[in-house]
Order: sequence, then C-alpha cells, then structure tokens
Amino acid sequence: VDWFHIVQTFTKALDEVRKRERREKTHPKALRWAVLKSMDNHNLTEKQMVALRELVADQGATANAWIIKEKLRWIRRAPTARGARWRITNYLNVMREAVAGHTLLKP
Repeated sequence: VDWFHIVQTFTKALDEVRKRERREKTHPKALRWAVLKSMDNHNLTEKQMVALRELVADQGATANAWIIKEKLRWIRRAPTARGARWRITNYLNVMREAVAGHTLLKP
C-alpha cells in the first residue's frame, strides 16, 4: 500500500459522505471540488476557500470527513518518526470521535 492509494481511499469515502449529506441539505456550489483537492498544493480558488470555511462552520458530516482526510495528510508531514507516531495517535482519536454516532460517516 502506498501513500497515494491511502489518500485516494479516504478521498473516495469523503466524496460518498458529501453526496449522502447533499441529499439532506445544500452545500456551497464550489464545495464539490474543494473537498477533493489537497490543501497542501494551495491550488484552491477563492470560492473553494469560502466554501470550505462555510463547511467547517456548519460542522456537518462532510466537514468531519474532510477534517479526517486532511489530518491524514498532516501525519505524513511529521518531521520525525516520533512525531509521526504522536500524529497517528492523535489522528485515531479525532477520527474515532468524529465517526461516533454519525451514520453518514460510515464510508
């Protein structure tokens, strides 16, 4: 398993959560592509940045799924192995808390 495929798996799950939540409530138009892009590349448009800010403020299932995906990328940027272990532990705690009780986050 390589890093690309791990992130790809999480990105597909995030898109599934977004589609399911979209059936229940509206999202900003630019959100679809904003959640699929990497924050690392800084290639988001202004509309996409606004859509992400609205998403996080909303605190819905898509916001939680996006945070889970972005925290996964955060692990990889750890400067040391010890830092990576700490980030993995933190990641698992955040993910477990985010998923608890949210049926939309099942993917």
